[in-house]
This record gives sequence, C-alpha cells and structure tokens, in this order.
Amino acid sequence: MLSATGHAVPGETVNRWLPYRRPNIDPAMRLFCFAHAGGSAGSFRAWDSVFPRHIEICAVQLPGRESRLNEPQARRMALLVETLVMALRPLLDKPFALFGHSLGANVAFELARHLRADRRGPLHVFASGCRAPHLRNPRPLLYTLPDSDLIESLRAFGGTPAEVFDNRDLLDWLLPVVRADLELNETYVLESPDALDCPITAFGASGDSRVSSEEVHAWSELTRGRFRRRIFEGNHFFVYERQGELAKEIRQDLDLSASELHDIAPPC
Repeated sequence: MLSATGHAVPGETVNRWLPYRRPNIDPAMRLFCFAHAGGSAGSFRAWDSVFPRHIEICAVQLPGRESRLNEPQARRMALLVETLVMALRPLLDKPFALFGHSLGANVAFELARHLRADRRGPLHVFASGCRAPHLRNPRPLLYTLPDSDLIESLRAFGGTPAEVFDNRDLLDWLLPVVRADLELNETYVLESPDALDCPITAFGASGDSRVSSEEVHAWSELTRGRFRRRIFEGNHFFVYERQGELAKEIRQDLDLSASELHDIAPPC
C-alpha cells in the first residue's frame, strides 16, 4: 500500500506485491514482470509453464487491481518506484532481471535506475511495446480524454475482450483503473536520461499503431551495455499472444547475461 509519503506502510508483505509467486527452493535468478495499463499480475500467470524452474517468475501486482482493488492507484512514477524498491528489496538477494510491457516497461526502467543508485542493479532489462522514455510523446494524452473517447481508444488498441464494452458494470470498473494507469504513464518524464550499465532488450510489434519500430530502437540510447531489438508480428498486445516465442527470446538473453556475470565474478 502507498502511504502519503510514498513509503511502505507497516505490515506490508511481499505476498501483496507478488500474489502468484511460487518460489523455488533456490532459484538461480528472478524475473520481475510488470503489466500494461489496466493489466495485473494475472497477465503473467502462464509464464511459470514456459520458463525453466531456475528462473523464478515474480509477477508484480500494483495497487488498485485484483486482490489490491481497494487500494489507491499510484498516479506518479516516482512515488510508485520508491515504494517498489522497499517492497521488493527482500528478493534482491539473487541475480534478477526486469520485464515490462507498455506502462510496465517504463516502471521496469525507472525501477532499474533507482536500484542502481541503491547498488542493486538488475542483470538485464526487457522493455516491450513501449516508446523509449527519453523521446517526446507525439500523440495526444489519453488519460485526459472523456469516457467516450477513451473507450474508442481502448477498442482501437485491442487486448480488451469485446464483451467488456457491452457490459456497463465492467466498463465502469475498468475505465478508472485504466485512466489512472495512463496518468501514471503519460506524466512520467525521464529527467536525466543517463544510461544503464546492464543490457536492454526491446520488443515491439509490426502492427502496433502506438509504438513504432524506431521508438523501440531508441531504447538503445539508454544502455551502455548490449542492446537488442526484436520486432514480432502482431499488435500492441503481441506479448500475451506470443508467449512461447517471447519466453525463448528472454531466456536466450538471460543466459548470456548470467554467463557474463559469472565471467566477471571474483574468485572465491
């Protein structure tokens, strides 16, 4: 839960932030995953079955959805990330990587920057379906749109079941969640675009009307390490439709980053 100061409130547990976590006895690494605007940790429930057991999938549940429905959503990135650093710190005892899709990519990147300052930087950052955050947003803001226009934008995005738009109760629940997440994303400004030291892999889709391949490639400017771009067939929500292919790409990069970490580790 977020307090007025942005700090974790007393009694907060890892389980609140990672409700689907199935911890291994001794995982080699952890992959923290952040969903798109309006999404939840449930978006990654199938990832346990497509990743090997030595990679522990930690799908992060932000406030305001599923089991945290009654908690206020974060609307500013700095406040959210400061709280995430404190909440996830107990699980940073192993090498870890960060994956985020759309809004989640910006959360993952900003979290990586904060953790680097805390000397607990990630092994690798995976940014999916997201314009590199140092680029100017050339599109109209979505979070300020009237409900009717926001609904049409969600239809155009895809990813939301058609029956949701025919159910007024579901729509009345969904719109405030999406609007708050969009505000979180669209008010985020990368104040100092200093590059990360860890590798970044950026994923995009050929049919994504919101994020161009050039905007995906611009993530290369935000790392001093390796960079790789992979463009999939599909629309903005390709990440959930092509999980097997995506998991293979992530595993490949994680294996390389882990081997590099082993190469530079000091002898016992």
